[in-house]
Amino acid sequence: RCRIVDRFLAVSQFTANEMRAYLQIDGSKIGITPEAQDGRAFYPQPFDKIKVFCHRHHLPEQYFLFVGGGDPRKNLEIVPRTLEKAGLDIPLAVVGWSGWSEQQVWKNVIPLGYISDDELAAAYSGARALIFPSSYEGFGLPVLEAMACGCPVITTKAASLPEVAGDAALYVEEPRNGEALVPMLKRIFLDQSLVERLRQKGKWQAKAFSWEKTA
Repeated sequence: RCRIVDRFLAVSQFTANEMRAYLQIDGSKIGITPEAQDGRAFYPQPFDKIKVFCHRHHLPEQYFLFVGGGDPRKNLEIVPRTLEKAGLDIPLAVVGWSGWSEQQVWKNVIPLGYISDDELAAAYSGARALIFPSSYEGFGLPVLEAMACGCPVITTKAASLPEVAGDAALYVEEPRNGEALVPMLKRIFLDQSLVERLRQKGKWQAKAFSWEKTA
């Protein structure tokens, strides 16, 4: 079917490169149309709204956040172990379909399942950081949504993620390297000035993407 298509849209340069490499598609036929956050839904939420969200889901004031399915490429399983190694008694709130991880039982993990965009914005806004150690993404929308809400991001240099996060995130070189993640989690927990810098840079980075520009 690819041979008879006149024009392709790819959500990232990484995806376009994959299309050329694995589907032998002529690069001149590919247009880059990035995804974007919905600015009407994802923006820093007021404290009262975050407080209501945390109370509803039995979350403490301090928590880390993971957004995505339990798909192995997301590397969710390394996060609870890494938090324990870091000696941080802070829970990990997990949003999304449990997928392959539904039989797993991890210490200090609070599964929230599916939540509305309204609640997701509150989850991002209240989190100490989004931890997103994915090995493979076509785009990486949770990273952009988190930044739009003023949530610091720890992610990886794999696949499309550097295109999305730019210089506004902390990066782990190797997605499955939990040891490298330990000092980053400690920094995010202890260094409030770093948190504030990441929040501000993230909000500016998120503004570089919009559905209007994509259209």
